[in-house]
Amino acid sequence: MKIKSMILVSMFAAVSVVGAKIQIPSFYGIPITCQVVCALLAGLMLGPKLGAASQSLYLFMGIIGLPVFATTPFGGPGYVLKLSFGFIIGFIAAAFVIGIVSNYLEKIKNELIRTLRFFIAALSGLVVVYIFGISYAILLKNLYLKAPMSLGVALGIFILPFLITDLAWCIVIGLTGERFYQIKKRFIN
Repeated sequence: MKIKSMILVSMFAAVSVVGAKIQIPSFYGIPITCQVVCALLAGLMLGPKLGAASQSLYLFMGIIGLPVFATTPFGGPGYVLKLSFGFIIGFIAAAFVIGIVSNYLEKIKNELIRTLRFFIAALSGLVVVYIFGISYAILLKNLYLKAPMSLGVALGIFILPFLITDLAWCIVIGLTGERFYQIKKRFIN
């Protein structure tokens, strides 16, 4: 990996740390943070591989015990037993997916799709985060903790309280994506 790539990956991992610390309390004990938008922007700005690398670095920092995650003052290996840990794994996949989708949609000639491409890419990344997060929570709760959790309950706890905020982030990315893309072409590529 080139020095420039390592710096960019580190920068976006740091942005994710800051995004985790910007919090609005919610009724369910899981704060509303800026982590999702940070992961989506990492994929948009750095592309699939480096975007995923930045989120992998963020995950690694938390697993070794640095206080980078949102819901506890410390990370560490025990964090994998938190029901919300699957969302952090999902950030890696989401950054990868949004990088691929935005690159693919750029080549499409249809003007409407090109106009909506950053929103579509952000929405696809959000869906990936949700799939990883919900799947992990259900598997952890049902298989490891031996306490049944249905899909409906998981959606009610982990998706519904955050859906409006996360969709708003996708809209913001859709509206500002072209500007970010121009910054990417000028400074990153």
